[in-house]
Amino acid sequence: MGSTGGLIVMSAPSGAGKSSLIKALLEDPLAGGPAFAVSHTSRAPRPGEEDGRDYHFVSPEKFREMAAEGEFLEWTETFGRYYGTSRVLIESQLASGLSVVADVDVVGAKAFKAAFPDARLVFVVPPSFRVLTERLTERRTETEESARERLARAALETAERGAFDFLVINDDLAKAESELLGIVTLGRGGPIEGPPGFWEDFYK
Repeated sequence: MGSTGGLIVMSAPSGAGKSSLIKALLEDPLAGGPAFAVSHTSRAPRPGEEDGRDYHFVSPEKFREMAAEGEFLEWTETFGRYYGTSRVLIESQLASGLSVVADVDVVGAKAFKAAFPDARLVFVVPPSFRVLTERLTERRTETEESARERLARAALETAERGAFDFLVINDDLAKAESELLGIVTLGRGGPIEGPPGFWEDFYK
């Protein structure tokens, strides 16, 4: 990742567009070829997903066994499914000189920071909670109950923004991609409190 390298840890509420930003970053030649920290999960693969590329897919039993053995740097249960990041994977990628991008929830990001104090934590949000609600509705992959759960979780996650180093507001995708690239290559980005009045207006 440019001249700085290291570990970039990204978190966001569901529907903020984090996955699209990560994909664009991994494909951007200016990013310097970062590696993606492929997580483990107990959920079934979705159409088009590949084991080892999108996730390491394991059974719930195997996941719990790995967690009990302390193999995960961080792990969580979300909506009845397990997700976790292999400690050995991250350490081996960094030891080999690779820059690494990790995709975790807010609690996981804190665990990364505790283990790797030099990691740069990036929080991605949509321009408003209203837009987030619209995005979840338009995806048509959520039941009404699961959408409510994700929105409630989003409110809790945004309240934890102070744990992060940088904020990316994903209103215009191209602009958000450029801001993320600046964080990765130069270590420069917008303050976590955003523009004046941003968070005061966010929930309106």
